[in-house]
Amino acid sequence: MKKLYVLLSILVITFSFACGQLTKIGGGLNWGTGFHYINQTSGADLNLYRSPFAGIYLKAILETKSPVQISPSFAFFIPKNNSVPDIGTTSKSTKINEIMFDLNGHYVFFSPDYLKFYGLAGFDITLATIKGSDPTFSSGVDNALGINLGAGFSLKITDQIDFNSEAKFIAGKYHQILINAGVLVDFGLLKKDLNPKK
Repeated sequence: MKKLYVLLSILVITFSFACGQLTKIGGGLNWGTGFHYINQTSGADLNLYRSPFAGIYLKAILETKSPVQISPSFAFFIPKNNSVPDIGTTSKSTKINEIMFDLNGHYVFFSPDYLKFYGLAGFDITLATIKGSDPTFSSGVDNALGINLGAGFSLKITDQIDFNSEAKFIAGKYHQILINAGVLVDFGLLKKDLNPKK
């Protein structure tokens, strides 16, 4: 199933680039409310299943011939080390890793020269792994498909650089609220820097 999700992500992102023109790329920091691995919600070891909260992301903006922008993105979360007391002075611990692939559509509903407000909707694929320090604790890999709903804005800093921020709710097996903030750089500027005129 994990391979299927990765293949699906590649196909959808490839289709996105075929349907739109790449205009901006960028990245920044993200923060989420998190979830419990495999939706563990009770028990003395509950805290061993807590997912990471903070990480970094990369995203692209593709313009279409409509008010809708296409935005594929990738997020990596700082691995979270969890621990709970065990018998005597010992403790149990786990390490949880998380990455996300997203594909969103942005509907721009307010766009003066320096500012854009948009609603967003799309799909999320979350991949998570867990590894325990106790040999009796089973390591595992899990994945989940979710739906994104939210809003965001871009504020022009210079002619080539925008500040961008979004807030979205991921509805699915691993539902959570995710907020990110970063910068977007005009892709034309990057091409110019990579291919300077002689």
